[in-house]
Amino acid sequence: MNTMNQNFLMSGGYITGLTQQMVLSFVLLYYLLNIVLDFNLDLKFTITADLNSKYVLDSINSYFGCGKVTINNKNYTAEYE
Repeated sequence: MNTMNQNFLMSGGYITGLTQQMVLSFVLLYYLLNIVLDFNLDLKFTITADLNSKYVLDSINSYFGCGKVTINNKNYTAEYE
C-alpha cells in the first residue's frame, strides 16, 4: 500500500490542475463537432492512472459523488469515468 494516500486530501484546485489541458481539449472538440459541424456526438471524460495512483481516482470519485473507477489489471491501470 502506498503511504502517500494516507495523507492525501482532494480539492477542486488539485482536480483543476490535473485536468486543465484535457478539459480545454474536451470542450473544444465538443464545440467543433456539435456546434460547428452539426454532428451529434456523446463524449465521455476519463482520467487514467497506474494502479499505484488509483487512490487519486478514488478521491476524485468521492469528491464529485458520481462516476466510477474501473481497474484494468492487464495494463496495470485504473480509470475514472
